[in-house]
Amino acid sequence: MATKSSIFVDTSGWACYLDRKDSNHRTMVSVYRQIVVQNRTLLTTNYMSSFVLMQRLGLTEALTTDHHFTQAGFIRLLEAS
Repeated sequence: MATKSSIFVDTSGWACYLDRKDSNHRTMVSVYRQIVVQNRTLLTTNYMSSFVLMQRLGLTEALTTDHHFTQAGFIRLLEAS
């Protein structure tokens, strides 16, 4: 179940996690490990509804490199590559 401490993971976040050559790979792996230790919930969905879902659930953080999340008022946990 999603809570306000949940973190949204965008497609770009998963790509950073899987691509060892990506400049954000180490950051993503480190953040992912912290999330697991903290027992926080990860959420993901299709692009069109991600902002709506995050707003409805009161989420503020996203594992993404997409600058649109920052423009929409969310905290982006990964830098653009």
